[in-house]
Amino acid sequence: MNSKDAFELVAIELSFMYGLLFTKEKLLYNTWGIARRVVTLSLTCAVLVFFSLAEWKKYMRVDICITFSLLGVAILIEIFMTLLMISSDHTTTWLLKNQNSCRGRVIRYLRFPQCTQRRWSGKVGQFSLVEFSLRRKSWLRVIKAEKVGEMVEKHFRINYKNFGNNMKEWICTYLKNKISGQNFSAAPTPFDVGMILKKKGRSDMVWTTGNGFDRTILIWHIATEVCYFHDRAEMANHGGDRATNYKTSKMVSRYLLYLFVMYPSMLPTGIGLHPSMLPTGIALLRYANTSLEAEHYF
Repeated sequence: MNSKDAFELVAIELSFMYGLLFTKEKLLYNTWGIARRVVTLSLTCAVLVFFSLAEWKKYMRVDICITFSLLGVAILIEIFMTLLMISSDHTTTWLLKNQNSCRGRVIRYLRFPQCTQRRWSGKVGQFSLVEFSLRRKSWLRVIKAEKVGEMVEKHFRINYKNFGNNMKEWICTYLKNKISGQNFSAAPTPFDVGMILKKKGRSDMVWTTGNGFDRTILIWHIATEVCYFHDRAEMANHGGDRATNYKTSKMVSRYLLYLFVMYPSMLPTGIGLHPSMLPTGIALLRYANTSLEAEHYF
């Protein structure tokens, strides 16, 4: 399986998860859901027919036009929603099991072209603690309330980068190499990262891997930012795969911090900045202290 198909498969799985957790798909894609859709469309069409056969003389012309418009729009919406339901991933799963049946051929004919569907934006959020700390003071001069200024600044300092095919290929290659190696585990451990550092001759940095996931994100994010700007000249001279690795490392680092600051619930339980996930407030204090230290240092 190539990287494009792998990420498409992940997108489909996430689509199913999102539908089950945050929408009413469970109520729509069953016998009762289909029956309700048929009944709703049938009743709306019946109302339109009966109203067309009624006496119009006792009604004002404006009221008649408005009624016809509302009924027409309601029917168009029902038809559009039915076509969307037919073009969904749930219907695709059903067609795989009933592709040779008469109903399967009819539904396949009515479906929207799959190439027009777009599951996500194809971009990832980027947040730099260094840039945020450098520009934080100027915002606080304008906005006196520190918490409000910090919240506004966070949103202004977020940008989005295209998640291209080269990034997908890079991730898939890394995962394949990891799976093919010995002592494979589903998630990286401090021991794995420590072994990499030792192989690179940087045993003095092993301490950065055993202090919790939240602290590791902060430490390696700052290290990546500093190294990236320090090695810009070398990156420009070499180019090729080495330059790609530089940019990829920075993108992954900024995306992890973006999740850490803006969407902590997407990270493993117990870290991040959301108060409901932090009964002790350890990660919140780490981020706040690191942000203040970076502000004074840079």
